[in-house]
Amino acid sequence: MVLSPLKSVAVFVAVTVIAIEPTVAQTNSEDSESFAEGLAIYNENCAICHGPNGDGGGSLAPQFTPRPRDFTQGSFKFRSTGFGEPPAAVDLLTTITRGVEGSYGRSMPSFEHLSFDQQVKLLKVIQEFAGIASYGVSRGIQPRPDSANVEKGRQLYVEQGCIECHGANGDGLGVLAQDLRDADGLPIRPTDFRTGLFKGGNNPEQIWMRIQTGLDGTPMPSFSRNLTLDESWSLVEYVLEFGDEE
Repeated sequence: MVLSPLKSVAVFVAVTVIAIEPTVAQTNSEDSESFAEGLAIYNENCAICHGPNGDGGGSLAPQFTPRPRDFTQGSFKFRSTGFGEPPAAVDLLTTITRGVEGSYGRSMPSFEHLSFDQQVKLLKVIQEFAGIASYGVSRGIQPRPDSANVEKGRQLYVEQGCIECHGANGDGLGVLAQDLRDADGLPIRPTDFRTGLFKGGNNPEQIWMRIQTGLDGTPMPSFSRNLTLDESWSLVEYVLEFGDEE
């Protein structure tokens, strides 16, 4: 299989890393007016799901499985940083811009209509809710090596236990799937790979990053200690095969 190149979001991410990191390093107290503007943006766009205090307890929260992110826990799924580390600012910006759509539907809309300045102000509010003293540093994505192949990925899929949750057919119905819970003790379903939709992004590079960093607050661990970077790419190759079979 020939993997597709990074799409436009990658360009946005690369540019954003340069533009945003010095800005978010400022504390909220340095610019109370900017923070107040960010809070207004949050209340208008985010509070209905994530709650006015950022605890995931908005009025629409019960309608979603899994529930909207509780920012006060300081734990974020879609990161380019190490497992358990704070996200990079660009990780949160990417989620805001792209939204969250997975194999079971869309759980967060895209907010790409917000200007870059509005997104920066919104980030400061999320940073305050989450108690993030400083953002993490993004890991680089290793280019796909020539050694990556589906058959190796098939073997790793079984050896690393992916089959136990995601199922032999990639349908998210593995033997452990029904008993999985998130950090709040709520049921959480493994991704159905057959749909080709991944909450952290559908690009092969983004899937590779999820394998490397895991999803904080969920049963999905980081495989950075179990797999080499090349092996992770072979696993990506195999995971993408499920979508091609639909």
